[in-house]
Amino acid sequence: MRPYLIIIFLFTFFQLSAQTNRQIRARGIQQVSTHTLTNGKSYIEIESYDKKGHLIRNCEFSEDSSEYKEMIYKFNNKGQKISELRYNSTDTGYFIKTEYAYTNLGSIKESLKKDQNGMIQKTIYQYNNQNDKTSEHVYDKSGNLVKRIEYEYDLTGLLTRRRVFNDLGQCQEDKIIKYNK
Repeated sequence: MRPYLIIIFLFTFFQLSAQTNRQIRARGIQQVSTHTLTNGKSYIEIESYDKKGHLIRNCEFSEDSSEYKEMIYKFNNKGQKISELRYNSTDTGYFIKTEYAYTNLGSIKESLKKDQNGMIQKTIYQYNNQNDKTSEHVYDKSGNLVKRIEYEYDLTGLLTRRRVFNDLGQCQEDKIIKYNK
């Protein structure tokens, strides 16, 4: 590991240990952490927050600088994420931008994923009267439905089931959620 990265990590580690993540985010402090994947390759991760505590940038790079991933987030004045930009140097430098539109109640109504060539995916979200997400419909760039996700809730509003259907309407995943009360 490079000496200056060790110094930054140690300084950051000791500075952060006395503060909560919330305090760190509110002050716009960057967090630095190191982790090792199963193949033994070491990575550094840097997270940057705005004054309101929103994660606005996340960078991850390998110690030998052969890989680099970055996420940049933008928020509107209501604190809603309006876009995220993903960049990955390992896949010939591609980027994907996701833009979000919201309902009057503040829930995501639609998301559009785009790459350098234009739209690649559109997702429409639906909600019940309690503003719980009930479904997601995912479409490809030609407007064909490629996936549908349905959510079910109990009488108290807890999520109890999530089902994923393919473009033919066949259930690909059925997750039942139970809570200890």
